[in-house]
Order: sequence, then C-alpha cells, then structure tokens
Amino acid sequence: TYRTSRPVAAEICAVASAPTALAQLNAPDPAKLDGKRVYLVVYLPGPGWIHGKSMQEQPPLKDHGRYMLQLYRQGVLQFAGRFGDNIGGAMAFLAADDAEASAIVAADPAVTSGMFTHQLRSWELQPWADIAARSTAR
Repeated sequence: TYRTSRPVAAEICAVASAPTALAQLNAPDPAKLDGKRVYLVVYLPGPGWIHGKSMQEQPPLKDHGRYMLQLYRQGVLQFAGRFGDNIGGAMAFLAADDAEASAIVAADPAVTSGMFTHQLRSWELQPWADIAARSTAR
C-alpha cells in the first residue's frame, strides 16, 4: 500500500491555501451557489496504482482527465489538480448533497479502476471578500 508522511489533512490545507488573488478571482461565491454545496475530494494512490510509474503513466489517467473536463463543462468542477509530488491530487466541486457528491466521485474512472482511493468532504467556504471588506471598513 502507498504510505505518506503527510496526513491527508495537510494535503487539504495545501489545496485550501491558494494565493488570495487567485481565490478571489475563481472561488465560487458562497452566496451564489444556487442551493449547491462545495465538496473537496482528495485522491491518493489506490490498489490499482502501478508502483514505479508516474501519474501520467497510469492507464486510467486519460479517462480521468476526460471525466474532469466533462464535470468542468457541466459547471460542477471548480478547481482540480495534482499534488506537487505528482502522487494524487484534489478536486473542489459543486453538488446538491452528500449523495450526489458521492455519486460524482464514484463515477470517476480513476476511482472505478482503483487507481485512486479518495477522501470526500463537504467544504464550507467562507465569504473572504466580504469579511475583508467589513474589516477594512472599521
């Protein structure tokens, strides 16, 4: 099995600590989610991961990429990318509820193939632009 010296929570923090300017330009506004919730999934090597091969060499990667593009075109995918060590990645996406979020991740070819295992979490975004504006008005 794949082992990491960093806990998954550290990976989530790495994803969540994007530069402020990027987050302000691209993050979904919590007030405008239209009844959807934001979810974060962390992908890590699963039982189907071929050890000794990079992520780009894993057979299901192209299908996974096509699936991510489909989610993006549907307005579901908000952010996604691989980790700096090229082993696993994360995706922030929109879903109506936990069941829909689970179904989205379960349908990912990288998950169905066993290339990735995952941890799925509901993510409560803070309206940082509003918070910053209120704090400078004081």
